[in-house]
Formats: sequence, C-alpha cells, structure tokens
Amino acid sequence: MPAVAATIHRLANRYAEVLVDAQGAYLRKWAVQGRDGLYSDPAKPHRATHPCGPNFSALTLREARDGRYRFGGAEFGLPQHGFLRDVDWKVVEERPEHLALEFAQVPGQVDQELAQKYPFYFRYRIDYVLQPNGSLTVRLAFRNLSPKHIAPVDLASHTYHPFEHGTKICSVMGLSCRDEGTLQTNFRSTRFHPVFRDGEAVDLAFLVEGQREFKIEYPDGRSITMTTGETRSETEVDVRQVVVWKKPEEGAFICLEPVARGRNSLNDGTAIQVAPGQTVSLTFTLAMSLSLTA
Repeated sequence: MPAVAATIHRLANRYAEVLVDAQGAYLRKWAVQGRDGLYSDPAKPHRATHPCGPNFSALTLREARDGRYRFGGAEFGLPQHGFLRDVDWKVVEERPEHLALEFAQVPGQVDQELAQKYPFYFRYRIDYVLQPNGSLTVRLAFRNLSPKHIAPVDLASHTYHPFEHGTKICSVMGLSCRDEGTLQTNFRSTRFHPVFRDGEAVDLAFLVEGQREFKIEYPDGRSITMTTGETRSETEVDVRQVVVWKKPEEGAFICLEPVARGRNSLNDGTAIQVAPGQTVSLTFTLAMSLSLTA
C-alpha cells in the first residue's frame, strides 16, 4: 500500500462511504450505495473536492494565478483558490461518521512562506459529517487569532462531481448570473441552458442568498443536491455565490462551488472582515437520490 494511504481517513455507515485525505483536506470519495457522488482523478491530485481559502479564486479576473492584495501598506500574493489544499491538516476529532481537521498559523508555529502570502494568525477547521441517510455535511470555519488586526477572508469549497453527456443543473432559473469567461454580468439565468454537452466549457457564477438548493440531474435519473443556508448560528455566513464550472479537457467533471463572497473579494471590499477572536463558518450538505433504474 502506498505511503500516502496513511493520510486517508474513512467515514462509513450502512448507506455511504467517505474518504478524506488529511493532505490538503481533500474529499477523495463520497459514495452512496456504491454510486460515486464526487469526481477525483488520482493522476491530477488537485482535481478533487477541496476547501478554498483564504481567497476563493484569482484576485482579479484575467490576472496571473498569483493574485495580489494590499494590507497595512504592503502587497501580498495568494495563489489560485488559496493555500488550504496544499497544507497538511491535523486530525482533531475522528469517529465513524465524523472527521474534524485543523490547520493553524499561531505564534511560535508559523510557516514563514505562508506568512508572506497571508500575514495573520488564524485557525481553520473543517468538519466532515456523514449523516444517517448517507448525505454529507461539510463545515468550514475560520477563527482570527491575530491580537489586533481584522483579517479579510473568504470561505468556499471547490466541489467536483462526475459529468456525463446530458447532465442537467436545476434550481437556477431566475437567479442573477455572471459569465466568468466573457465577464457579462447580471443577466438572468432564464437565458442559461441547463443541459450540458461533452465538449462544452462552463464558468458561471450564480448570485444567491438565504437557503438554496442546487441539483445535478443525470441521464439515468439519479441526482445530487447541494443545500446551503440550512445552518443558522452566530458564526455562520451566507453563501452569496455558487459557481458552476466545467473544463472538458481537464476531465469528466462538473463543479458546484459554494462561495461566501466571490472572486477578488480581498481587493474589492466584499471579503468577510473577521475581528480578533471572531469565528466565521460556512456549511453545506450534499445528498444523493438514486433512481429505481440506476
């Protein structure tokens, strides 16, 4: 067995199985009654579901992947989707249906390379909870440990699902939508054709608020639903965007990406401003429905 297997942690019950990699906090598998609900490519480790942070995407559209932002009169660079997928996470809680991982930058235990990208003390925590019915709840939380400074942050997940010709995205009609490829903004999603073809590339940001459900329907009748906004707590922030992304030359996947704020939020003033000692969190749930003929 490869040495990397030591970083894989398994959750399971009578309906579903989940595999989480502590290297990058990747979700390598979520299968319900043997049917895969997530896409993962062993040959391309980043092509699997992972947290994004402290930024979501490139900090300005059409800019180099190493985006720039300013804090305290200095300029800092963050890579595409941040650095959370590139670090080793510590397991802080593990039960048959619950895994909690943490990654922190604290005094005396600072990765100087990361500090050059994000000059704050903080603690990230991810909880993966396998529900009794096989659905999977993901909670991403950020706590600002800096004694004085407000920390700008975005919370997001790059969630990969399998793609088949004829896959359909439901529950988006009527939502405002931005085409991240052409930069067309604020057109209604009634102009968006929800059925995808094999060679079609997609990069669309749907603007949402409150509790929403996004459903992927497959030609064989099964479906995957992502629900946001279910959890209401003092720390919870709203998902404001869900990005639908598909790049056929990279693999047979389609992504539904819940994002608290959006692209370039650390520069445009829309990032979550987290006070010293404050915690903010984002939660979503994935559920699978299997057809009788699946």
